[in-house]
This record gives sequence, C-alpha cells and structure tokens, in this order.
Amino acid sequence: MVEKNKDNIMEHEVTFDGFKTIELPNIPILQAKLPQPVITYLWQLIDVAEKEPKNLKDGLAGNISKSIELKDTQNLFETFCVPSLQAIDKSHGRGWHPLNSGHAYNYKLTNLWVNYQKQTEFNPIHDHGGSYSFVVWMKIPTSNKEQRELPIAKESLNGDSISNFTFAYTDVIGNIKSLAIPMEKDFSGNMVIFPSRMKHQVYPFYECDEERVSIAGNFGVIYE
Repeated sequence: MVEKNKDNIMEHEVTFDGFKTIELPNIPILQAKLPQPVITYLWQLIDVAEKEPKNLKDGLAGNISKSIELKDTQNLFETFCVPSLQAIDKSHGRGWHPLNSGHAYNYKLTNLWVNYQKQTEFNPIHDHGGSYSFVVWMKIPTSNKEQRELPIAKESLNGDSISNFTFAYTDVIGNIKSLAIPMEKDFSGNMVIFPSRMKHQVYPFYECDEERVSIAGNFGVIYE
C-alpha cells in the first residue's frame, strides 16, 4: 500500500523492525517496448532522411560516425509520447522544472535525430536541453553479456560499462551513482524517457563491424 502525506512524501507500508520506509519524491525514468507500427514509422523517417541527410554532429556530444536530423512529418511519434509525459507530470508534479509557471502547457517535439555508432565510438557524459529527452534503440548488433567476456572487460570490476547506455545521478547523501541500461540484441525497439538534465552516456562496444542505430530527441514546453 502506498499513500501520500501532507508534505508530498511517499510512505510505503514496508517495515524494517517496526520502521516504515519514506521514499523521497523524484521523477521516474520510463521504459517501454514500442509498438511495431511506431517502429516501422521511425524506420521510414530514417529512410527519408538518408536521401538528403542533414548532419547534426557539430551540435551534439557524440564521438560517433554520423548523426542526422529526422522530421516527424506526421506528428505520429509526438502524439504517441506526449500522453506519457503528461502522466508523469500528473503523478509527480512539475515543480522540478525551471520553466514551471503555473500556466496551462503542453509538450512539443523540438528535435529528433538518428545516431550511427561504430565499434570503439562513444557518447561522453552529457545532458540535453528541453524538459524530457528520450532514446529509442532501433538496432543493437551486440550483446552486453558477450561484450563482458572480451579480454578488455573480462576481469573488469565494472562490466556494466562496456557497450551500455548509462545514467548518472546523485543519491540522497550526494554520492554519484550509475544506472546501466544493458544493450542486448533483443532490446532493439525499446525506448527510455528521462528528464533532459539527467546526465547520461554511451560506452563503446568492440569486435563488431555492424553499426548500432538509435534515435534521440527532446520535448519542450509550449504554453496554451
């Protein structure tokens, strides 16, 4: 059972020798497997963009081969995502966001691009502009479990690094923590949504000649 007290602190009816836990308010990360029609639409956007590619590498953090702009021409992807962003706000509030003004608002897809990552390439730790950001993994040619067995990582104390997408955050006492999203082949078609200012990075993979293909972008606020 979960309830809110007057200070908006989540109280879970879980006890430890008579003590219940008090979970501090926070913004969640969302993760889901996208429906096939949405995936098909995104591949179509990539096919169109490849005919007249607009290079975005000079405005992005990635140390990768290619990043090109996509256009959500039918607003299908925006329409799919916005209800989930609204649900986060309804559940957790918008006080965390610097643009909070108390006025009616909605979300708009402000930019969208596709990344092509080759072996040894990486995306250093960074954040985004906007309110919420996202990544969709369209093609993952490697397996983190297999990558961890490579000589470069086999005896490492941090096997969660190689090839993975990772979030960085601070816990309640200020320690820097990380949360890895394991890059397995069957994770293709999955998406994560997160607050734009949340730090994240992509580690390199090795001994694979195929490219990893992912889509990323940001949602900004529009006032009504």
